[in-house]
Amino acid sequence: MAASWLCINELFSSNASVICIVARIQSINSIQRTLILYDNDDNTLHVSFVNLRTPSDIQSLALLPGQYIQVYGKVIRQGANIIRVDAQIIRQLGIDLDINEYIKGLILMRNYMANVDITAFRLRGLDLKFDASQYLVELASTVPSASLISWLDQLIDLLTKRNLSSSTVDKTLLTNVVQELRAQLSNDSHNEALFSVLNAFSMPKFIYSRSMKKFIEKEIDNDLFGSARTRSEVFWERYDLLSQRTLRHDVFSQVNLASVSTNKVQKYQLKTIEHLLAAGSKSEKVVLLGMLSQLHETKYDLQDPTGVISLNLDNATFHPGFYFENCFVLVEGQIDDGIFNVSGIGLPPPESAQSTRSYFGEINITGNTHDQSAKTKIRLKEIEQKSDDAFVFLSDVWLDDKKVMERIEQLFDGFADQPPFAFIFCGNFLSRPTANLYINDLSDAFKNFAKLVAKYPDICERAHFIFVPGPQDRHAPKIYPRAPFPPSINDILKKRIRHLHLATNPVRLQYCTQEIVIFREDLLQKLCRYCIKLPSDNLPMHLCHTLVTQAHLSPLPVYMTPIYWSFDHALHLYPLPDLIVVCDKFKSITDTIADCTIINPGSFAINKYCFKVYLPATREIEDSQITNM
Repeated sequence: MAASWLCINELFSSNASVICIVARIQSINSIQRTLILYDNDDNTLHVSFVNLRTPSDIQSLALLPGQYIQVYGKVIRQGANIIRVDAQIIRQLGIDLDINEYIKGLILMRNYMANVDITAFRLRGLDLKFDASQYLVELASTVPSASLISWLDQLIDLLTKRNLSSSTVDKTLLTNVVQELRAQLSNDSHNEALFSVLNAFSMPKFIYSRSMKKFIEKEIDNDLFGSARTRSEVFWERYDLLSQRTLRHDVFSQVNLASVSTNKVQKYQLKTIEHLLAAGSKSEKVVLLGMLSQLHETKYDLQDPTGVISLNLDNATFHPGFYFENCFVLVEGQIDDGIFNVSGIGLPPPESAQSTRSYFGEINITGNTHDQSAKTKIRLKEIEQKSDDAFVFLSDVWLDDKKVMERIEQLFDGFADQPPFAFIFCGNFLSRPTANLYINDLSDAFKNFAKLVAKYPDICERAHFIFVPGPQDRHAPKIYPRAPFPPSINDILKKRIRHLHLATNPVRLQYCTQEIVIFREDLLQKLCRYCIKLPSDNLPMHLCHTLVTQAHLSPLPVYMTPIYWSFDHALHLYPLPDLIVVCDKFKSITDTIADCTIINPGSFAINKYCFKVYLPATREIEDSQITNM
């Protein structure tokens, strides 16, 4: 087949995905090795040569506009902004090539005409081989332009989730991932789950890798009573999570001196304890991130992965939040004779979920059936915004209390005509649990509840019922995450309620694109009892601030709130969910920090039958109460 010819101008105006060409100009035969690069940034031809004859050769070739060129086509090396092709190597393959086939193959890297920007792969540490790049552009031409960017993002996310032995991606690997993406998109379009209740014990574990600077999945040790090493890993994994988040904050981000002088925001450089101790007996004022601990009676220490140092908190200014043993703090001060004199102490800065996902992508860490975060689901977002669904949260629902049952009946009366999407009932479910007869009393209480709810067939048929055990519900050890109620309770309720969920404590709900975390524990009482310095006012606000900044539902020491070490990740709050429901017997509260809403519905049985209603479409919180009958 004879070689085809094409004018440069025709090439530019065609629909071909071409960002570079290699050519031999017909009128100049003296140049044996020619490299012609088309740079799509400025629409100019950049010419370079390996074997040069005369300066006039360069000038003649560079100034020839609109010449007819012979396209040879194979990309053998790639640059940052262009594709480099050596003509002589291509000539060895023969020149009788079909131009249409090679216009398809002349792709890669910064192809703005096709909206395929492969720098996104580089930013995630991936290097596409030539065959993979060719295959990618062929696929991109079949994807609607409006969906191309989202399609590429999902493809990259699936690649980064794999445990790759190398950063190089070949066609075979890319083909497998593309097939996985197609299956996922096909499944999403037909079987998208609008609502999921996610068990704490089934959540996957992601830890931050310092070397790779991203979150990677780690195998879970299913032993409830882990080793001493597992316990120590819990705290260092928390440290790594908070450290990388803090270093990205504006106050600690690395900037040049010129920008600091013109910026009114004061900048700090985070130091390690090892660096501080190496500086000598005295040093300038520095900021440290570490875990508060009490290795010696009457004084506190600060630990990080590099060492430990004693703290002097006598003259410290405490910023908002609760401070207690095992919490992670930022301390500012100076070292003097081996003691760090603290001038200011605060909690690590929070980070919105949007900021977190901008760094680490839309990886789904919740453990539902989708590999990718529900945040990327356009269809779910549309359903969410158009719905009038509501979530009703109640805590301390004493099913053995006659007055409480009367108010629940009144609650069902109010929702009989238009049932909410879900009722979330949190314990404690008995007002006075007894040790010997607990299971019998609990079964009787739920039988009475089943009889009551059976009076409202629409509610039984349409609403989801989620039961979260409380700290005084004695069906399981008082260690978090707490197991759900036993199957005997399920048998009692399932006959009456269609959508029944006996949940763990904590539990995560996935509704369309929103994530809701529910935790039942009297945290405020424990924080006030064990904190170093009690805040002077607005204790609920300090509670919310503490949970968000610690990125953990129960950052208290394990002797105060025991935790299964192997499942500590189930209590993490990173990225921040859309809604955190902390069911505490303290008064009802609502607060918003870093685009995350934190609520406490209050004790239904104690605080005059108050509860909260959440509207996902508008993200509004309604304070509700059942008045006297």
